[in-house]
Amino acid sequence: MSALQFLASLPAVLGLAGFVIFYFLRRNQRGDQITQEIVAKLRRGAPDRLPAHSENLTPATLTRLVENDATLRFQISDQDFQLLRDALRQQFVTSLTVYGLCGFIFLVGVVLYTYVSIRPKPVSVSSISVNSADQVTGGALVDLYPLRVVWNSDGDPEDLSILLEDLAGHRRTSAKTVRSTEGEMVFGPDEYTIILTEVSID
Repeated sequence: MSALQFLASLPAVLGLAGFVIFYFLRRNQRGDQITQEIVAKLRRGAPDRLPAHSENLTPATLTRLVENDATLRFQISDQDFQLLRDALRQQFVTSLTVYGLCGFIFLVGVVLYTYVSIRPKPVSVSSISVNSADQVTGGALVDLYPLRVVWNSDGDPEDLSILLEDLAGHRRTSAKTVRSTEGEMVFGPDEYTIILTEVSID
């Protein structure tokens, strides 16, 4: 995967993760069923002590109201108050999990992008061709003149071992080392004579 491919897929991954996180946060802000039931009890027992839009109270806000207002505290039982505290604890754990997930996704994104960006890209050689290195031949291969091996390379520069081989006789020239970015290597007649095939004409 290239850096561009990774960046192209990143919005989709972050979008999905963001949707899940937004869903949890929004659901958490509404309060759970226990909070809504306690708010309903307080609205019946002491409606004037509740703020406007009390149906949107979170467990944390409702807990602070009940703790600081003796009238509201009197309207609910100890069991309801303990349930409210449990809901508050659950909200804290959920928020911690969601924000931890956000941080984890961010760190994973940074690590993956760094890895994709800095890892070495293997060299790839293509468009290999052989022609005469002497202009006198007009590019035709003549065994009296040097041969030039030409190629295109992609990726991080590396040392290549270049040699010529006779596929029929499996004879090879000595390998020559060249940087992949050079794009060419020249073999003299004395270097590739070993792979030439003698042809007899009767």
